[in-house]
Amino acid sequence: MNQTYLITGTQSPLGDNLIMALLENNNRVIRILDDSATDVLSTQGTRIQGVSTTGETGATGSRIPGTGISGAKNPSAGATGVPGNGPHDADPLFGDDDQLEPEDYLEYTVNTRAALGVRGVLLAIEQQDWEIDHYIHLYHPDTRGKTLNEIDSVTLERILDQNIKGALVPIREILGVFQARGRGSLTLTCIGGLDTLLPPVHAAAFGALYELGKSLFTLYQNEQVVLRGHHCPIDMSVAEVVQTLLELIQTDNPKTRYRWNRGGAKQGLFGMRK
Repeated sequence: MNQTYLITGTQSPLGDNLIMALLENNNRVIRILDDSATDVLSTQGTRIQGVSTTGETGATGSRIPGTGISGAKNPSAGATGVPGNGPHDADPLFGDDDQLEPEDYLEYTVNTRAALGVRGVLLAIEQQDWEIDHYIHLYHPDTRGKTLNEIDSVTLERILDQNIKGALVPIREILGVFQARGRGSLTLTCIGGLDTLLPPVHAAAFGALYELGKSLFTLYQNEQVVLRGHHCPIDMSVAEVVQTLLELIQTDNPKTRYRWNRGGAKQGLFGMRK
């Protein structure tokens, strides 16, 4: 067994491929999903979810059942207690591969904007005797969207709540865990932004996370926790993003700490994907 990774943030093929790569290299992975995340990318791989168990903390956790990853079907939203996502089939990324052990993956669904819910998940992880080595927060926005005046107020507040508060709370909680332990690494990964035209609300969320990273890098540079930022162009392939992200974390070059690091890829005319 190598390292234990905790992943939060946007539900998209990026997260699915990252989990697959980590498990294939004998790491353990924990994924925390937001219980109101409805603005996922339309091209996302479906979530991996087996038989769920709901504890007193309000977090819904699941292991992938069976002797392999295959065969796990996502039940309906009502069965999992995950509102607004609807039924999903098993993730095709986790097909008939007997090399991947179900004991190496945990998934929880919780209100990531509520500190109590996130703390409940971290307690549940601790009770599993899993110690988190690396925390990765993913922000992978969709470039499609409405102009600001066309967005209704409910959607506006929901997107900002999910992508800003839903990032701040888990980051705060895991930083507390790492600080108390005296070690750990935290990586913020942003796709798009800067040289990419994003819809206004997603641009605001990107800007908030990017500036949050700059603030944390300065304030924590003398602490025991290692912080990094990983920023990639929107047209960079998922495989390239995963590769550069894992190289960044696992190489652990001191020069990449406490700063934003850019993944290399050629941009399109306007940096936009169709």
